[in-house]
Amino acid sequence: MKIYHFLIAITVASSSIYGRVDPDIVYGDDNRLDFFEVGDSKKQEQMRSTAGMVYNLQIQKKDDGSFQVQSPGSIKDVYNLCKDEKFINQPVLTFCSGFLVSPDKIVTAGHCFKLFDEDMCKEASWVFGLNIKNSEDLGIRVSADDIYKCKKVIVAEMNEDNLRDFAVIQLDRKVVDRDPLDIRTSGIVDITEPLYVIGTPSGLPQKLATGSTVRKNSNPYYFEANLDTFGGNSGSAVFNIKTDEVEGILVRGRQDYVLSDPSDESSCLKVNTCDQNGLNCRNKSGNSDEFEHVSRISEILKYL
Repeated sequence: MKIYHFLIAITVASSSIYGRVDPDIVYGDDNRLDFFEVGDSKKQEQMRSTAGMVYNLQIQKKDDGSFQVQSPGSIKDVYNLCKDEKFINQPVLTFCSGFLVSPDKIVTAGHCFKLFDEDMCKEASWVFGLNIKNSEDLGIRVSADDIYKCKKVIVAEMNEDNLRDFAVIQLDRKVVDRDPLDIRTSGIVDITEPLYVIGTPSGLPQKLATGSTVRKNSNPYYFEANLDTFGGNSGSAVFNIKTDEVEGILVRGRQDYVLSDPSDESSCLKVNTCDQNGLNCRNKSGNSDEFEHVSRISEILKYL
């Protein structure tokens, strides 16, 4: 696969959705954690049941029988991030996130399939185990049991009018040694309910981020929350801290990165940071009317 092709993919996955807002931004402190930093065994199991969407041509078999997902480079090089940003030496691997809801079904964002000219069911696979295991080793190897192809797109919705955005994908076989996530099956999440999210922000290895709450809850198809998420988090599972159930699918948000020097177009980029109320951002995203949009998990129930 051409490197520019992959860069186009991750750019589209993190660019304007429906001409509105971009996934995503940091609110307050950057709460993203790697797998080895998560001390809760339940949350580690949830991370094991989430996957990244990658082009098939990125996946290379090694001499020892393991597989490696090729990367166009570190996030520092791919996004021209400033050297003091988090995770700058970690590789960019994915362009969307997804999570297991039955032994052979993945849920993700609808735009992860609808925004591309290609048949992403044929071009991309779902890879589990894209985790940083310790602070010293940034290399990631996976096994054949971590890689699954798309057998069929059961549904992929991306509606520009009502902003419905979700997809259910049937995999080529049942997933081995990973349990489907628990999901809400009735009712809706309460306003101000505490949340966390698991996915692959900016295509990085999996991260878990806490410290957010439901901020707007009136739309029938999605709610809004101050989640620390980025392009690449599209399709991520958003959980209720109290129940550990999936409440929704991360689908939209604000601009990820801003110039460190707004007067210099060649300056490095920094994470776009707001306070917890969506204020004091460093550019036009300083508008608290919008938070991150999360499609309600009820959208996919009838397809399972």
